Amino acid sequence: MDELSEADVFDLLRRHCNPAGCEQRIVRVARPDAHGGVGSVLYSIEGGPPRGYALYIPDRRSLNVYNSYGRRVHVLTDTLVYDAPKRPTPMD
Repeated sequence: MDELSEADVFDLLRRHCNPAGCEQRIVRVARPDAHGGVGSVLYSIEGGPPRGYALYIPDRRSLNVYNSYGRRVHVLTDTLVYDAPKRPTPMD
């Protein structure tokens, strides 16, 4: 099993989806599952136009990176993002 930090996820997202090397902020949103835990974590590059996003599913230990066209460009299976949020992001 591979272990990544959120900084590694940010680097992976920037490398695959932000080739110009712009220093844009990464936004993280943790969505709840049916039991109140974290069902998925979505990482995206802030700003426009859309650049891409990464989707981490803790129960499946999978991390998928998608480009701005919605094509999956990188897949990591059996991967743990050890500092991913443990609680869902409160929505306004």
